[in-house]
Amino acid sequence: ATFSVADVKTSSWVEKGVALVMEGKYNEAIEAFNKAIELNPKDAVAYNNRGAAYGQTGNYKQQIEDSTKALQINSKDAVAFNNRGVAYGELGNYEQEIEDCTKAIELNPNLAVAYYHRGIAYHKLGNRKQAMKDKSKAYSLNPRKTWGKVEVITSEAAAHASDENKVRVVGNRDSKRYHLPGMKYYDQVLEHHRVIFSSEDEAIK
Repeated sequence: ATFSVADVKTSSWVEKGVALVMEGKYNEAIEAFNKAIELNPKDAVAYNNRGAAYGQTGNYKQQIEDSTKALQINSKDAVAFNNRGVAYGELGNYEQEIEDCTKAIELNPNLAVAYYHRGIAYHKLGNRKQAMKDKSKAYSLNPRKTWGKVEVITSEAAAHASDENKVRVVGNRDSKRYHLPGMKYYDQVLEHHRVIFSSEDEAIK
């Protein structure tokens, strides 16, 4: 299951919900995401996460509804496209899963989980060649294979990844640390401390 967090503006209810998800408390997480939506009905991340939590409880129709709502608010939300596709796949609609995962990949060519699930859908439809291609792409992007577990991705990283296919690594001049897309502090480095690298190797140097 893929959950998302936004940048610094993420509501504390969204953060709380993600923490509950990590503990496997999906119904309590749904309550937290409900609170986030009450406070801000335009919070695409909260809708996307609530849908993913519903998916974890087996309520895929509600996951589709919430992912769609997230996409009405933010049509560039790659994680929401991926999550909606996964829910369609769980309901046996593999063509729609492929369509949504493809949109997720167009928005974020580095979203390993979307390749992984698209590969599953192709496999179910008997297209083994494309399935193998997608699976190996997913493995190369995410050797740790975290898509089988709860995965948290920053929406900001997902949105910006399509700007350039190279990975943008954010360095902090002050702490001398670097942050990859999806890491907690990726979007939180202050402007005057921020350095952008085009690869992890460059950041290490």
